[in-house]
Order: sequence, then structure tokens, then C-alpha cells
Amino acid sequence: MSYEDTIEEIIKAVEQRQRELEELQITANQLCKLAGIPPKYEIGKRNEEVSQEKLKGDEFYGKPLATAITEILQRRKAKDMGPATMDEIYNQMIAGGYGFDNIKDPKRAIGISMGKNPKFTKLRNEKWALTEWYPNVKEKKVAASVIIGPEDKQPQQEAETPVVVKKVERPKKVEQPENKQDEPKE
Repeated sequence: MSYEDTIEEIIKAVEQRQRELEELQITANQLCKLAGIPPKYEIGKRNEEVSQEKLKGDEFYGKPLATAITEILQRRKAKDMGPATMDEIYNQMIAGGYGFDNIKDPKRAIGISMGKNPKFTKLRNEKWALTEWYPNVKEKKVAASVIIGPEDKQPQQEAETPVVVKKVERPKKVEQPENKQDEPKE
């Protein structure tokens, strides 16, 4: 076994112990919350610092938004850190050299982009993940809207089955040649 292999094994052991320690800190913070006292540990900041340490500063420079976010989430998954908050994603993109030129609210732009892209999933805990991590979750469907009655303006019926909305293109208008009468041949 080489020095590099030994170092890698030690790093893995340290990261595993850090995850175990973090789980204990989360539990302590939850108990503090139940007791009505402030949390004892700041857990999220340490995770951001640890994950940003290994960035060179140019990993995301010139890459498309979705590609950069995908790489961030894949790296987190590889480190067993799982889904990320919007702040964590944004901070990683900045640390990796992503340019948000002429964008007034980058976090909002990231959220809108991720929300429209089926590659990403927003979890109930407000964290983002790759949809592929959850193969047993069914695809998102658009629910049918409520039908309003003309007289009382109250909902008459609610659709019970979800409706999948498809974008359908209009057929292109084909110009027909003008009807020309055959000219007599001489």
C-alpha cells in the first residue's frame, strides 16, 4: 500500500467520523430547540467550508448552469453530504468560478432554472437533489384546474386524475399554387 492509498483511507475515516459527529450535533440542536434554548452547533457553515476547500476556483467557469449544478450535487453525493440548499449551491458556484454576469438575483435565477429542469428535484426540506437519486418517485404531473360555475362562481368539480400537459405545435400553413388554366397549345 502506497502513502497516497494510506492517506486516502485516513481521509475517508476522518470524513466518516465527521458525519457521525454532525449527526450528534444535529440531535443536540433539535433537543435545544425542544427545550427552547438556542442551538449549540453551526453545522451548515462547516459543511460549506469543507466542500469549498477542494475547489480550485475555475471548475465552473464557462460551463452551463445546469452542468455546474449537476457537478456540485454529484460531488456532494460522493462525499455523502446529499442534497444541498440554495445557499450551498450558490456558494459552490461562486467558489468554482461561475460567472453571474448581468444577473441581478443569481439565487433566484438558479431556483427558476432548477425548478423548470426535470433533472433537479426540490425536496420538502427546501434542499435540491438530482431526480435520478430517487428512481421510485413518479414523474411530476400538472394537476387539472378547477372548473368554475357561471352562476355562483364556486368550484363545481375538481379533477381527480392528474393531467399531463403536452406542447403541441400548430401545423404549418402550406401555400397552394394559384389555379392557372391551361393555355392552349399552338
